[in-house]
Amino acid sequence: FTIDLNIPLSVILVTLTWNTDDTDVDLYVIDPTGDYSCYYHKITADGGELDQDIIYGYGPEHWTLMTTDTVRYSGPYEVRLHYFSDHGNGPTNYTVSIKLYEGTSREAEYWYTGNLAVSDSSNDDPYDTGPDWVDIADIILTE
Repeated sequence: FTIDLNIPLSVILVTLTWNTDDTDVDLYVIDPTGDYSCYYHKITADGGELDQDIIYGYGPEHWTLMTTDTVRYSGPYEVRLHYFSDHGNGPTNYTVSIKLYEGTSREAEYWYTGNLAVSDSSNDDPYDTGPDWVDIADIILTE
């Protein structure tokens, strides 16, 4: 049998995982208008959405911009991570995958890995900086 689904596809799908139990790493995406999505503001005005906030280790956390959302080709989507809390468990290693243009001939996936050693729960504004932050990628979509 054949199943033919008519569902929207992702233009951007970001997936975050990390390897330390009882730690909280947060995924942030800032869209080209400056609107952002994170654990305390999950959906941008354009429809980009963080699915969940995992606060006790491993993830995954996903951020998705679908073909049915407003897709901005004018500037970067900034992908950032913040080490919110290590809950006393120290450093953690992260993995971020970014899949672009799902289901098209341009579909591509990129992987980023690294380490976060410093956590700071009070430094959680999307534009904050410091050793508890890492900039993963700036994504500029093309039509």
